[in-house]
Amino acid sequence: FPSHDSSPGCEYCMKVKLGNNVWELKHVDLGPKVRGEIDPPSYENKALKISKRLRKNQELLEVILHECLHGCFWAADEDIIDKAAADISKVLYTLGARIDTKKMP
Repeated sequence: FPSHDSSPGCEYCMKVKLGNNVWELKHVDLGPKVRGEIDPPSYENKALKISKRLRKNQELLEVILHECLHGCFWAADEDIIDKAAADISKVLYTLGARIDTKKMP
């Protein structure tokens, strides 16, 4: 993990394992104010969705981290997840981490 998949209905999908669960990472159109969302761990076919409208690489990095942190720590308070994702993404971005959007599912 992560692994790439060519499931029916998915031109290019990526499965990610967070904790003991697996989500399908999708780069999709979401509402105008929604940057990302993740299905609860109890769902059978879970998806981690990232908005296609995100253009800034640091914001994209932060949103992916944010949703992955939810996957790892489902019961954590939203404020904790927000702060952790923002702080970690700043460190990683400063160190040169970038999201290659060509590899996004």
